Amino acid sequence: MLGIFGLVLFYESLNVVLNFQRLLILKEATSSIAGLTAGMFEQRLWMHIWSFLLSLFGVRYVVHFVGVRLSLVLVPLLMGLSVAYFMIMYNPDATTAVFILVGAINYSFSSPLKEALYIPATKDVKFKSKSWIDSFGTKFSKSFGSLFNDFARRIAVPGSALFLTIYSVFFFILIMTWLVTALLLGKTYEDAVLHGKIIGADDEESASAE
Repeated sequence: MLGIFGLVLFYESLNVVLNFQRLLILKEATSSIAGLTAGMFEQRLWMHIWSFLLSLFGVRYVVHFVGVRLSLVLVPLLMGLSVAYFMIMYNPDATTAVFILVGAINYSFSSPLKEALYIPATKDVKFKSKSWIDSFGTKFSKSFGSLFNDFARRIAVPGSALFLTIYSVFFFILIMTWLVTALLLGKTYEDAVLHGKIIGADDEESASAE
């Protein structure tokens, strides 16, 4: 279950950090608060539209074809490519495209995969883990992203070469850690399904024996 928390941590941290960058770029490109607000709402609308379309027509076929393990690995790879494009282009158009893509990947692809990982687990483990991750885990992950944004602003001027370098290093470390976690998590999931293991069953048996 620690691996599932890792998936939440990586996405929420990435999302908070990217949102901060998005605000910086959109503020520079927009002359009014009304224009900024309209642009942000338009981005979110398109993100949900693409999430719906991907969920309806594409994602389930991808998971069925390549399996859960490879699908878990595809998520950080796609996120990494999106972030790389964003950091290279670093303009309003790239910001819009990456915000929509990252959100769509999470809602239509990553979230269903995360739910599937709870399947080979006892009801007690599912309830406790999901409750903690969905409440405290998500808040902690967002706080981590916010702390990084605050750290970056304290040591570098937004938009400067040092500022972009700090964010590039952060994104690289986060994506690589995410990729390793996805590989290990996918292997654990496949082993559990293949051998009929139930995560948490041993702990419940030990508790019953006592």
